[in-house]
Amino acid sequence: MTSTKHPTVIILQNNPDFIERGVLWYQENEAKILQNIKTKLWWSDHSLFLEKGALWPLHAAIQRLSDLGYQRVHTLQYKGEYSVQGNVLMVAPVNAGGIYTVNFWGNEVEQITFAAEKLPVAPHADKKGLESLLKTLHTGAYVVHINHGIGIYKGIQKDPDGTEYFIIEYAQGDRLIVPMDLYQKLSLYLSWNKPTIHRLGSSSWSVTKKKVKEDTVKLARDLLELYKQREVSTRTAYQADDGAEKEFVGSFEHLETSGQQKAINETLADLERAEPMDRLVCGDVGFGKTEVALRAAFRVALNGKQVAFMAPTTILAVQHYQNISARFQNFPYTVKLLNRFTPAEEAQQITAGLASGAVDIVVGTHRLLSRDVQFKDLGLVIVDEEQRFGVKQKDAFKAMRHSVDMLSLSATPIPRTLYFSLTGLRDISNIETPPPERIPIKTHVQPFSPDAVKRAILFELERGGHIFYLHNRIETIGSTAHMLADLVPSLRMRAVHSKLPEHELLSVTEDFLAGKFDLLITTTIIENGLDMPNVNTLIVEDATKLGLSQAHQLRGRIGRRNEQAYAYFFYPSREMSEKARERLDAIELLQDLGAGYQIALKDLEIRGAGNILGKEQSGAIMQVGLNLYCQMLDEARSEMEQYNH
Repeated sequence: MTSTKHPTVIILQNNPDFIERGVLWYQENEAKILQNIKTKLWWSDHSLFLEKGALWPLHAAIQRLSDLGYQRVHTLQYKGEYSVQGNVLMVAPVNAGGIYTVNFWGNEVEQITFAAEKLPVAPHADKKGLESLLKTLHTGAYVVHINHGIGIYKGIQKDPDGTEYFIIEYAQGDRLIVPMDLYQKLSLYLSWNKPTIHRLGSSSWSVTKKKVKEDTVKLARDLLELYKQREVSTRTAYQADDGAEKEFVGSFEHLETSGQQKAINETLADLERAEPMDRLVCGDVGFGKTEVALRAAFRVALNGKQVAFMAPTTILAVQHYQNISARFQNFPYTVKLLNRFTPAEEAQQITAGLASGAVDIVVGTHRLLSRDVQFKDLGLVIVDEEQRFGVKQKDAFKAMRHSVDMLSLSATPIPRTLYFSLTGLRDISNIETPPPERIPIKTHVQPFSPDAVKRAILFELERGGHIFYLHNRIETIGSTAHMLADLVPSLRMRAVHSKLPEHELLSVTEDFLAGKFDLLITTTIIENGLDMPNVNTLIVEDATKLGLSQAHQLRGRIGRRNEQAYAYFFYPSREMSEKARERLDAIELLQDLGAGYQIALKDLEIRGAGNILGKEQSGAIMQVGLNLYCQMLDEARSEMEQYNH
């Protein structure tokens, strides 16, 4: 083992997110990582940077390594370990392909050497899946054990030796103790009615699973027939260009999260195959879905094909156009914006450019589906928030899937989209890793109170931030503005809603982004992707009128900086429906970053899953819950594919 001298060493925290990245990624991004450590608090809090000559006492470095989750051992065997012999520290960082030896002299780092050695990651349980399950469980929730059926979750039992178990209660007082390392056998029961609770050891669960299995086999056969057209379609695989793509990646000012990088890798792998891609990228607002799409767009443009990027609203299309134009400005590709407000002469030039191939990438709304828009060689269609488009547009997307690559982006996929992704009929990349500096939004659900509204506004104004105030009735926005003016006379505010002319809507939002006023009174029009980093307070006047996924989307419009954001979901003091109460309870409970996927599942539970594929599936889903039904359908589909091949 040959050692070489190094002037510095970067040691990142021993956690799953850092462990999952390969050493090559760290080598390629070393400069960005070091810059972040020196300039951003989150990175400095999650790392140790040592350089020759720096004033660092050995005892302080040891304490720092312990804080970062490194284990002290006598002999290094795994990444994430360190040892100390006299004034010499040996450490195996999770982000390096070997061992660093750091010699200290007094309070100074005297010398750093590195020896390449392939150390494995220390054995550890799959904590992410367990953590995901624990987030969804609460005492009294219905759960499904794949071998024993539906029971009621009663919490966690801990033995004196520290071993933990799930406690599941079944009919007639039967109890099942499930070791935590067997958590994969459990899933949350999702349906729209209260289920039948089984007895342990009875044959009823086996009979139920057999009947549901028959249903999934029939459904899998029907669905595979529906999608066989796509399976037989082929195209030329898109080839990588390492030099150009490295330059494009270098222009991305952030470091990719592990979830984002995984989604990028999966999407590019799709493009390198010979059959058209149909992938959904799901992740909370601000988790980096757009960058995944841009990497795909760049690969397609490199191969001489055209790209269409569609957004559900004009404002969102403009924001995407500005972002894409900035990223592609140093590359020889023409990017244009086309919507119904594009002047006629300019629109004619753009459509002519699309037909001739002079326009490489076009961003727009459903205007891109108009009859006068013809592409010379369309390769990729990117659809942001597909569920926001109408029936005609969705039919057009469905037709496209047989001939071009499709990439859909969604923060909280609607149940139908979610379902098809879960069952493998569409590929899914789920970005669960938040940007490192992002902070969960503190969410408050409470009765409406003018005093509470005033306190929230004044707090945000005092720290120089901006506010969204959601009032979802256009005809009474004026009276709401008067009420807010009485509460805070110095407040600068404007209002927007869907009936404003688009040019005025764009003007107001641009002024708000520029800080020309403090508070924007708005309808749910802001749900569709507005990116305003300085807005860190959301006030919803009557949250009972919102769907769960809609409420989560609106909450995602704030908190885009590394500053604590606050969402206030008020409700009238009068009685509310049981469904509304469930939605508000869920939005308050699911505050963690990356909760969008769980929100979509909960939304499905509240609204019901019977209309996903038809009434004939409703009974089967109700018998075993949606999670297990999806799993069984996926197994049936896989078995049928193997048989067909």
